[in-house]
Amino acid sequence: IRVPMNPKAVLLAQDILGAMAVPTEHGTWLTFQLTSAATRDFYTTSMKNKSLRLVLSVNGVPIGVTTITTGNNTGRINIYPELKDDNDVAELVKDINATCADIQRRLK
Repeated sequence: IRVPMNPKAVLLAQDILGAMAVPTEHGTWLTFQLTSAATRDFYTTSMKNKSLRLVLSVNGVPIGVTTITTGNNTGRINIYPELKDDNDVAELVKDINATCADIQRRLK
C-alpha cells in the first residue's frame, strides 16, 4: 500500500511526553502522550483532517498509520506499528521514551 505523506510533520519528538505499548486483541499499539500545547494543536489539526491518515515515521521510515476519525483532544494518539514482533515494539518504546525525556529536559 502506498500512502502519500505530507513532508511537513504534524507532531515532532518535542511534542511527545512519552509512549507505551498497549496489548489489544488485534496486536500491540503504541500510545503517545502529548504535551499540553501539542494536544491543543493536534485537536485543531484532527478536526480539519477527519478521514485522513496519520503516519508514524521514525528516523524517516514510516512504520505505522492510523485514520483520523474525529477531533482528538485526549492528549493521546494510538497507532499500530508495523514491526516484526513485540520485542521490536518494546525496544521502540524504550528508545522513544529516552529521546522524549532528553528533549523535555533540554526544553526546560
